[in-house]
Amino acid sequence: MPVPAVPAATDFGGLPGGQKVEAYRLSNPLGMSVAVLTYGCIVQTIEVSDARGEGRNVALRFAWLEDYLVRSPYFGAHSPTSSQPS
Repeated sequence: MPVPAVPAATDFGGLPGGQKVEAYRLSNPLGMSVAVLTYGCIVQTIEVSDARGEGRNVALRFAWLEDYLVRSPYFGAHSPTSSQPS
């Protein structure tokens, strides 16, 4: 299975100010994939194959943008301070 050079964006919703939020899916030939949102660089899904070879999501996530806006405990979000030594 060839890996696309540029991942395709899919619509994930819009912010109250009208800015569009997209999801980009990155995948490899072994069946692993990651979906990243353009809102906070959130890693929305991490899919890996289970013992039966079926893809399973192993990331804590919300299915809808509104949940990230209203209820999010920053699941999967990139924080500039998270990479800084303490």
